[in-house]
Amino acid sequence: MKFTIGELLNLDDEILYDYLSEKGKFHTKSDLREVAESRGIRWRSNDTNDYILNSILNKIATTKINNFLNPNDNFNYKNVHKVKEFSSEEKVRFVNKFGKYLDESDLKMLIYDETESSIPTYKELLTDVYLNLIKSPSNA
Repeated sequence: MKFTIGELLNLDDEILYDYLSEKGKFHTKSDLREVAESRGIRWRSNDTNDYILNSILNKIATTKINNFLNPNDNFNYKNVHKVKEFSSEEKVRFVNKFGKYLDESDLKMLIYDETESSIPTYKELLTDVYLNLIKSPSNA
């Protein structure tokens, strides 16, 4: 199912995020520009469809995460440092609720100490996330 531009402009952020993550590439640059403008995202005439689409997705992800973690702050980036203070169980709940909005660097920050000298590969990161979720008390 493809939404019209009028429908896209009226979608809730979470539904819009899910939809654009899957089907955003099927919309015209004009549609994506209109959605970007409605969300307060600036674009340049030479921006690609992918760039505009990723800007929309990033803005929604940043807003969702920061409204939960930092409701009184106005960050222009995902500020997930507060999650490091969470217990393991709270981290699992956070990832279950907001995981789709997190990227690889966010996950690394949640799992690894910033002073750790070896930076894991993406495969190692996925393995660690999987093992941490298996060890979680809620999955026992």
